[in-house]
Amino acid sequence: MLQTILLVLAFAYGCAAADQHNDTHTKSAHVFSRDGYPDRVVGVGTDGSVWYKPFLANFQDWVPLQSSARVIDMVQWPDKSFVAVAGDNTLWLCPSVSFWFGCTALPNGGLLKSIDLLSDKETLIGVGLDNQLYTRSGLLVTPVADMVQTQVLIGMSSDGTLYGKTTTAISDPWIQLPSGIKAIDMIETSYTFFIIVGTDNNLYACNALWLSANCFQVKNSAGVKSIGFIDSAKTIVGVGLDNQLYTRSGIVQDDSSWTLVPNSGTVVDITAMSNGVIVGTAPDGNLYTKQDINAPWVLMPGSCCVVRTAVFGYGIAGVGPDGAVYIKKTLEANWELVQNSKSVISVSATLLY
Repeated sequence: MLQTILLVLAFAYGCAAADQHNDTHTKSAHVFSRDGYPDRVVGVGTDGSVWYKPFLANFQDWVPLQSSARVIDMVQWPDKSFVAVAGDNTLWLCPSVSFWFGCTALPNGGLLKSIDLLSDKETLIGVGLDNQLYTRSGLLVTPVADMVQTQVLIGMSSDGTLYGKTTTAISDPWIQLPSGIKAIDMIETSYTFFIIVGTDNNLYACNALWLSANCFQVKNSAGVKSIGFIDSAKTIVGVGLDNQLYTRSGIVQDDSSWTLVPNSGTVVDITAMSNGVIVGTAPDGNLYTKQDINAPWVLMPGSCCVVRTAVFGYGIAGVGPDGAVYIKKTLEANWELVQNSKSVISVSATLLY
């Protein structure tokens, strides 16, 4: 476990307890039933940070959430928003526990050190600083959703620093992510697990993009500058430093290594679309497509000029020679400039909590 978890909130089909193998340091727990959602747990760390488990199984590590909240206790409201007790014992309302959604202080919320929700699902019960119980009802907060994954466009600067902007506010300025990760490309697997091309051209596997992320270097992974998933994520395809394509197992824990794809150059970047088509960026900025890994490259008309691409919705995002981001809503569409998108060298579309 990455750090001691003080508080656990479980979101499950039924009343389920977290496995004690990784949770022996928990002090309290709130259990909720959420129809239609798999078992999931939110925990509060010793520093008030918020952590997440996609599954209750003990083999699933805690995933850090770069929430704007720093809390000592929290409970989920029936509308799927959260009521939190901050570190100064004040009460806050949170649409979601996410970096992208801020919390607001509750007027006349009093000072509490613990909070829960009564069985009527309308009344909060809290422990005051005097160790007495207090109740309150009638609160309202506009929810985002239960444990929202937000669609985020990640931009990587010339030194590998990560920046982001939500796709719903794509023209807003870049926001630097609170992250120590340096990258030139990345792909995301399920449950916010990332495979990253570091600035040293090695692959790294990370369970988050935040400062508290847990990363490890993938064995035998050196020598690539761009990657993508093919074969339903069973295979990673990468662009070598010689601008040729290489493949390896999509399971980063496997003892795998890069295998050259014959006659696959010359490209400087690749993007694997959801339909299996591989988009390659040539050194001259034109895009080419492969229907599969062994097919020939075919020029995409009207695709010039970009230096990097990434899947973006049903189309792609590209970085122009000017460091700005451009978007094709489909592969056949024209490039459209994204305002306030300079200056990056690479992009990736992700889902972030």
